Amino acid sequence: MFNGYYTSIIKLDYDIKYTRKNLNALRKWIWSRCLSLKHIKGIKCRAIICRKSQSGNVHVYIHLNKPIPLQDAILLELFFASDPYRAYFNYIRYLNGFDLRILFHRKQWNKAKQNEHVKWKSHWIVEAWRDIDENLFNFHVKCMREFIDFMKREGVQLW
Repeated sequence: MFNGYYTSIIKLDYDIKYTRKNLNALRKWIWSRCLSLKHIKGIKCRAIICRKSQSGNVHVYIHLNKPIPLQDAILLELFFASDPYRAYFNYIRYLNGFDLRILFHRKQWNKAKQNEHVKWKSHWIVEAWRDIDENLFNFHVKCMREFIDFMKREGVQLW
């Protein structure tokens, strides 16, 4: 594992359309979570940068005041309710000793296996969290519910 690796940038992926209304709500969500982080771990969010992804959704870069271990970065992906697929695959990369700081690069697909990839990914991804760590799964579900409730209150249409 990459126990000695640290990062000071949290990279998040949200599957919501890149619109002014959605960005305003998302920024409010992220700042509220940043304030919680400051009280819990003493970590401050120095900057939040939102970018439009190739698919028209939102990528977010959160610059922190100090480097944190990669494992904590994965937990923060869950805490901020980023794309659960992405967080899961980063966790698997971490467990297998791969550096997960490769986010948002163009994905290389084997076209012959692309359909196979999509099928298995959507069938078992959520249950796989539970198999790895029940506490991590419960944390993920709790954060996603909070995110969904917050965005609904803000009038944002999800998925």
